[in-house]
Amino acid sequence: MVLENHLHFIAQADDLNKCVSSFTSYTARQIIDHLEAHRVERLLARLRFAKLAHRTDRESQFWQEGVHAELIFSEAMMREKLEYIHANPVKRGYVNLPEHWRYSSASSYMSLGGLIELDTGQEEAGASTAAFQRWSVGTIQISLVGQNKPV
Repeated sequence: MVLENHLHFIAQADDLNKCVSSFTSYTARQIIDHLEAHRVERLLARLRFAKLAHRTDRESQFWQEGVHAELIFSEAMMREKLEYIHANPVKRGYVNLPEHWRYSSASSYMSLGGLIELDTGQEEAGASTAAFQRWSVGTIQISLVGQNKPV
């Protein structure tokens, strides 16, 4: 689920931290390259300003430092996290129903389709808790630099 200053997603991987690090590195590079190609100097200046003083490996900072990941251990917890994520645009007053937010997976979970195809795990409904423990499954929140704490 994508909002103007943060995103939430649920991911599954052997090494979730490494995957999230790769995701943030790749997306930041792609977005910064796009901004540079289109000479969006005002935003680029803000991203350069946001870079922490001790960071010497980059010129700009797109994502805030730190990722708020939480392991999911059961189907009940998975449902709870999905409901929380899908409720974000409703809480902010952007839409009346979660499935109306274009940049959310809520409509996919309701079998209404969405912007991208995703594995909702619905075909595995009733999977045991052991299925969740085979992988690091987590809900991740990543925020843009210089933004207030997201809902």
